[in-house]
Amino acid sequence: MRLKVEKSYTKLHFTSIYTLVALLICLIFYLYYGKINSFLIINQFHHPVADIFFKYFTNLGDGLVWIFLLLATYFIAKKKIWIVVANFMISTIFAQGLKHLFFTEALRPIALMSGGYDLHFVEGVKIYTQHSFPSGHTTTAFAIAFTIILLLKKNNKFKYIGLFMAFMVAYSRVYLAQHYLIDVIAGGFLGISSTFASVYLLSLFRISKQAVIDAQSDDKTSLLAD
Repeated sequence: MRLKVEKSYTKLHFTSIYTLVALLICLIFYLYYGKINSFLIINQFHHPVADIFFKYFTNLGDGLVWIFLLLATYFIAKKKIWIVVANFMISTIFAQGLKHLFFTEALRPIALMSGGYDLHFVEGVKIYTQHSFPSGHTTTAFAIAFTIILLLKKNNKFKYIGLFMAFMVAYSRVYLAQHYLIDVIAGGFLGISSTFASVYLLSLFRISKQAVIDAQSDDKTSLLAD
């Protein structure tokens, strides 16, 4: 059991390092320009084609994507479905718990309009006003990307496409004026953390289950000895 857990961590090791480095670079950008300016730089760099693209692409961070991943895993690799279930639950608890319990007063970028800032909005995209931190879409996108890494073989190159898409979802949240940069950076960290937490949780469950089996086996052996 421990060997399987080690293999899971090995799959995540280098990919998580690269991702964390990229997120740290984003954090440095955020710290250098500040909360408002870092948002405006991304939000004001827009194009009609990008408007249409990100309007729909951002939905890859929607919670409904978990359903498609669950179904795909069920039919392709049924034994691994608990990896998907665990990460779905943990990433949702992380993101929504922070949003609704600890950062309830975090306003979305639309609040900047009251200060005279000119924001770029995409037609047809519903703009929210509260619960800005952290970005739920970004958390989901990164959690799904890292879950896919666990499901794939170690050398499968598709994992890099999944990570790229996760970063694009994060970018779309700022582009569409739904979140500040720090919101999506936090979402990325949460998505990675929830994946490691889910692997650890499942390892505990499996080890506990094996301990019960071993205990029952010992009891039967004792009865036969008596």
